[in-house]
Amino acid sequence: MSCNMICKPLISIIVPVYNVEKYIERCINSILSQSYDNYELILIDDGSSDSSLNICKSFVSDNVVVISQSNEGVSSARNRGIDIAKGDFISFIDGDDWVEEDYIASFFSDDYLDLNMLYIQGIKREYTNCTKLTDVFPDSIVDEKNYSYFIPKYKLFHSGYPVAKLFNLSIIREYNLRFEIGLQTHEDHLFVLKYHEYVKGICLKKGCGYHYMINQAVNTLSKKRHDPQMLFKASDLFFKEYKVLLKKFVLLDDGYIDLLYTDYGLTQRIKALLNMYMFQYDRSVRLTLLVREFRLHRKVYLNHYCSAKKIRNLILFILLYLPLSGVDVLFYCCNKMLNLKK
Repeated sequence: MSCNMICKPLISIIVPVYNVEKYIERCINSILSQSYDNYELILIDDGSSDSSLNICKSFVSDNVVVISQSNEGVSSARNRGIDIAKGDFISFIDGDDWVEEDYIASFFSDDYLDLNMLYIQGIKREYTNCTKLTDVFPDSIVDEKNYSYFIPKYKLFHSGYPVAKLFNLSIIREYNLRFEIGLQTHEDHLFVLKYHEYVKGICLKKGCGYHYMINQAVNTLSKKRHDPQMLFKASDLFFKEYKVLLKKFVLLDDGYIDLLYTDYGLTQRIKALLNMYMFQYDRSVRLTLLVREFRLHRKVYLNHYCSAKKIRNLILFILLYLPLSGVDVLFYCCNKMLNLKK
């Protein structure tokens, strides 16, 4: 057996909890029903104003820990869990989701895990009227021999959820990996991408025991309009991470690289520019940001942007080829018209 393998490791399951009183008991019971029994459950209540904390406290036991903190956001709650975890590996589960009884066990091969791997399995998205499987994988080892095939085929760098994955806690602590505090969009995706830097490969598992709940009130936060500066920051962090990852993982599929830059980088920047009008930035500030954006990133747009959505392509064409003062007037008027219709 390789020294990189560990037999029946302790799994720290971290659940951030915030106002999920309708769902948290189901979540906890699904974890306590796991067929794999070497785990600890860490429930981090992030200042819930409903009965979530009391429900969590009713489950306290030798392997169930409940921590309460003031409302600081999901990133802070996950980081708190990382700080107190005792396990060899970490699994994140959201408080409104639930898992099947073999969820943890399905990551394993004969009770062993490789310390140098990121483990990923599929997700079942639970909509109001149906269930959809996403990111379904075959049992496969992805390493330097086949990066260029598996990563584009299964869009592995698009898999930004921290759930349905196992992370080596030693790697997280050695390299001080944390969820970005204050970044309210894509902070989880950036954590996952950063973790890729420090593993030797990815272990894909055909299991699909994670149920990710969609269209619930608790998820409406993801639909909010984010401040432009936050979107620019997220995009900048993605660009920085791509430089590192694309040097380590040599990909031959230029189309997938373009898709990465488009979906998690350039699209965020276009949203940021449009949100300037929603947030009623002064005209001088808008023009300064428009000029700065296309002075710094024009080549990136031209070389990598590949959205399949016609409206996004039209917006980019307007941004790239119309005088920026005219662009500003056009978007300002469009925003005014949309507000009048509300």
